Amino acid sequence: RALSFALATSYDYKKRYVLDLSYRMDGSSGNGFDNLYTRNPAVGLRWNAHNEPWIEDFSWLNLASLRMSWGINVMPNSTLERIYGKYNITGNYNQQPGIGIDFGQIPNPNLKPTTSTQYNLGVDMAMFNNKVDFVYDTYYKKVDNLLFPEQLNSTNGFDILYSNGAAIANYGHELAINIRPLPSGSPLSWTFSLNGAYNRDVLLKLPAHYGGQY
Repeated sequence: RALSFALATSYDYKKRYVLDLSYRMDGSSGNGFDNLYTRNPAVGLRWNAHNEPWIEDFSWLNLASLRMSWGINVMPNSTLERIYGKYNITGNYNQQPGIGIDFGQIPNPNLKPTTSTQYNLGVDMAMFNNKVDFVYDTYYKKVDNLLFPEQLNSTNGFDILYSNGAAIANYGHELAINIRPLPSGSPLSWTFSLNGAYNRDVLLKLPAHYGGQY
């Protein structure tokens, strides 16, 4: 079962400063007993410097914007059987004809949904009568409560118990430059594009008792 509510609003001051706000509440059986409803806020800011009066002194600059945003996104990361357990019903039990009920999945009612927190910063520019475009973005994203299979002692009767023992982060920079050398009225279209990106993933956390290697 799932249920969601969402609100969003935006404020624009003289097309120079833009504020975006959003809030979403999600209800899901897949979030676990203690986290049935999750909250997902987000904030975005944009400064359109090209609409400032003093930018007229820079006639070669057609567009210049600075973007900043922050947001949290919480999503279920588990199947219901990992939270509430699972029973298997078969036509044979202990190699004998009949109906058998087998406890197939040990439950973990403390499982939490995955929480992603992301920060973004970006710059947009257009120059020389829109013949040169420049876009730069950098971001940092942290993901907590990742699902992790923990190995159990065989005396428990089960091999694996899932928990929220892992966390990762990824961050990076992305750049795009487009150049249009031909005149604006030319019947031909010719664009040079340069794209670059640097992205990295970092393992932040594993369960304290985990004996494997990072």
